[in-house]
Amino acid sequence: MPGKEIANQQPMQIVITGATGFVGRQIVPLLESKNAKLLLVGRDLAKLKELFPQAKITDYENLAKDSAGYDVLVHLAVMNNDQTGDLAQFRSVNVDHLHAVVRAARSAKIDTFINTTTLHVTDKKHATLYSQTRAEAEAVLSMVTDLRVINLRLPAVYGTGFSGKLAFLNNVPTIFRGEDAFYLWWVILRLAAYPTSGMRAYIERRQAENDQD
Repeated sequence: MPGKEIANQQPMQIVITGATGFVGRQIVPLLESKNAKLLLVGRDLAKLKELFPQAKITDYENLAKDSAGYDVLVHLAVMNNDQTGDLAQFRSVNVDHLHAVVRAARSAKIDTFINTTTLHVTDKKHATLYSQTRAEAEAVLSMVTDLRVINLRLPAVYGTGFSGKLAFLNNVPTIFRGEDAFYLWWVILRLAAYPTSGMRAYIERRQAENDQD
């Protein structure tokens, strides 16, 4: 059981952007339950406080200052594929904003930057504005040399259920849905604690297998 293996490690200090989104709302309580020290980042501080009243929060303007001393930044803040907009709007959020967060992480001397992205970045035939700009974001991150960057490519992530365009997946057996939030929580803690160990090789192998499917 992965949670049992991590329980004896020192609590990690983790910054999470986009914590009010679907994935953030699933994994923040799981990370809190394991006593991780979290800093949640968003544009709407009132919403952050409402969802996570006990958490330490900040906005992007103060991110570099408030995240000093943290180990890892998990970037969840994206314009997702269930949102509408043109290419410029998707680029503004998924590429330009990511670049700004990288600069803040660099200023705060954060060691590891985990970018949660999508398996579809490699699917050029069925590219969407979302997958295109997520691929562009990965290209930006490939040029970063002073942070340890991990692109965590995921299929759909589910918690207790899906909503919006993915609501139909609530009727699909769990085994076929994608990655559950517990798995994502475990991966984040493992990558944070052991970023140079066999865990990274495991993630890369898993992603390569998914790319071939």
